Amino acid sequence: MGLMLTPGGMRRFGEFYCQLSSLLNAGVTLIEALRVVQQSPPHRSLVRPLQRIGADLQTGYTLGEAVQRQGNWLPAFDVALIQAGEQTGRLDASLRQLGNHYIQHARLIQAAMASLAYPVFLVHMAILIFPPGMITRMFWQGAYREYIAAKLMILVPLYLAGLVLILLSQARRGERVRAAFDRLLRPVPMLGKARHSLALARFAGALEASIMAGMSVTQAWEQAGGVSGSPRLRRAVAQAIPRISGGMPPGEVMAGLPVFPPAFVSVFRTGELSGKLDQSLAQLRQLFEDDAARKITAFAEWLPRIIYLAIAAILGYAIVSFWIQYYSNLSELPAGF
Repeated sequence: MGLMLTPGGMRRFGEFYCQLSSLLNAGVTLIEALRVVQQSPPHRSLVRPLQRIGADLQTGYTLGEAVQRQGNWLPAFDVALIQAGEQTGRLDASLRQLGNHYIQHARLIQAAMASLAYPVFLVHMAILIFPPGMITRMFWQGAYREYIAAKLMILVPLYLAGLVLILLSQARRGERVRAAFDRLLRPVPMLGKARHSLALARFAGALEASIMAGMSVTQAWEQAGGVSGSPRLRRAVAQAIPRISGGMPPGEVMAGLPVFPPAFVSVFRTGELSGKLDQSLAQLRQLFEDDAARKITAFAEWLPRIIYLAIAAILGYAIVSFWIQYYSNLSELPAGF
């Protein structure tokens, strides 16, 4: 399960986490709660992994250990929050946080996909229609193979590019591949900043959970950087840890790292100085999740408009070119024709 999931997959895991959290909050034991979820899971694909996790719990493993034994079934971010929740006795709260996170992002991505459906349809129609002369030759001269080959030469690379982007976005990819993908999307207006805001939100959430679990500051930073999903954040954390180990306050170190925006640093240092760092980190997680949601929504709203303008420009160019060619041909006709 990568960091980038379908809305249906995100919703399933969100409902699973919320269901498990509610049972634990009601006083049901963890093993019994997993058994209840197995009987009425959000999706039947969860049954077998939950059976294996339940069997591991009965042999003495913790939930975090049992989840890790499932391989890549859950992202590192989920595993980190689950383990921190177990160590602090706040497992139900950690699961609720994960559930809300996935349900919110499922709604967001579903809305974005709905906004992009019509522009994608228009792009396909434009590819199939233009140039009109090819359609004319196909119907009147039987040039079906020429038409199909020309369209496939455009559509197949587009589909392959989309597939590559989906594969590269998965959390299982190597550090170099994810770093290259991050550099590729960083300049994209709104989308690049939205991805960075999501990484900062994951960093804040994981750092809060790790500190509450009793980890040392350096261990907590290393853990949070690792599960943030951002190669840039991970490199920044690697630069910060030696300074923090040398006695420099984390907030001061953070202020010298460009990857952390001033708003993030300000709230962090306020919590650090007031002794309420856990509250500040929870606030940062929510702030940057909301910021990412706003940017993704804006991107989904503006991208169709850009596509509409591009298609309108292509149509205008085709029409003007047709009439220019038409009048040019008329002017070349012999006098009196």
